[in-house]
Amino acid sequence: MGVDGVNAHVEARWTKDKRVMLQLSSGFDPDAQYLRLEVSGESATGVREVGPYPVDPEVVVPVDDSLADVAVRVAGGGKSWKKGGTGTVQTLRLSPDGSVVDAATGDRLT
Repeated sequence: MGVDGVNAHVEARWTKDKRVMLQLSSGFDPDAQYLRLEVSGESATGVREVGPYPVDPEVVVPVDDSLADVAVRVAGGGKSWKKGGTGTVQTLRLSPDGSVVDAATGDRLT
């Protein structure tokens, strides 16, 4: 998925103890300045301050149904991102089968 010119990848792992572990990564995208992940009232942010890439934000949240989809908001900021900015935000629906759907359009992303 691309947000604000940044190629970012969100990964979700469902566990047997009814939790979902999520991570947002820009890999080695040199334009990445900012990453944010929000799910079920929890959030994590990675900002490029030291080094060439932002830290990959991670969140672990409990779920009632280990087979249900999870809605997550992701944000990214590229070259034009300024400190304190929200970046470009996208809401996704992640499924335990590995599929990712854009919640606004219904388009399948993977």
